Amino acid sequence: MRRSILVFALLLVCAGCTKTVILQGYKRADTLLYVRTNNYFDLDGAQSSFVKGKLKEHLSWHRSEELPRVADLLVEIARRGKEKFGHDDALWMESQILGMRDRTLTRIEPDCSEFLTTLNEEQMVNFRAQFAKETSEIEEEFHANQDKKAALRAKRLTDFMEFWTGSLDSAQKAKAQEIARDLPDLTAMRLAYRAHGMAQVERLVREKAGKEKTRDFLRSFWLLPGARPDPVAKQYSNESWKSFRTGTERMDGILTKEQRKKAADKMIELAQDLRKISLESN
Repeated sequence: MRRSILVFALLLVCAGCTKTVILQGYKRADTLLYVRTNNYFDLDGAQSSFVKGKLKEHLSWHRSEELPRVADLLVEIARRGKEKFGHDDALWMESQILGMRDRTLTRIEPDCSEFLTTLNEEQMVNFRAQFAKETSEIEEEFHANQDKKAALRAKRLTDFMEFWTGSLDSAQKAKAQEIARDLPDLTAMRLAYRAHGMAQVERLVREKAGKEKTRDFLRSFWLLPGARPDPVAKQYSNESWKSFRTGTERMDGILTKEQRKKAADKMIELAQDLRKISLESN
């Protein structure tokens, strides 16, 4: 439930997506999230009713309360990026996004904790299989040579920038390759983060841990305010954001005036669409 409810995470990792895909995906988030959760755990009747009800409740809140904040953030990023989106701007954007994340995760954490306490070992077998399937792609990148890894990082960076700016020219793509080679390889850290989280969930289910203990884990692993941060999650979060800031700042320096305008216009247009969705009845 964590990642998909956070709409701005979708906006940040939307390489290959269109605006229509993003908007339609958000409108159908309750169905998409339910299907994803059911694929993971093969929900029983009580769990199915619980998940459907809570998804409707939390997404209704997110649509009315948080979506306007996302729209405002996009407009402000567009304003700041007209000439240059520098280091201070990137730090500001990071703090805004993390604030959105914290508000949403703080809201859903009690219900996620309650749900985790209902899992049994049979459901965990299914979860492990799905988890391993998703992890295999990261493992493939981990075992690739350095040139392949740099090419994959460059593609992610290029796709992200082109979503907002339109096509980059050959010189800009070459620069993306250069920037990507300088960015750290975080695949090992990402695998460790995922394995650590999975191991903790398995332990909680095996021990039939209560809601309080489960909540302590989630708050720590999700790095929520007031909780003692899980060191593995904290390191991965810090390094991921540092890499994102570096890549974005360096790519920003090679954009043309026309590309900046196109990006700003697209952000403002998307913000307007998100405000419309926010006003729609749930």
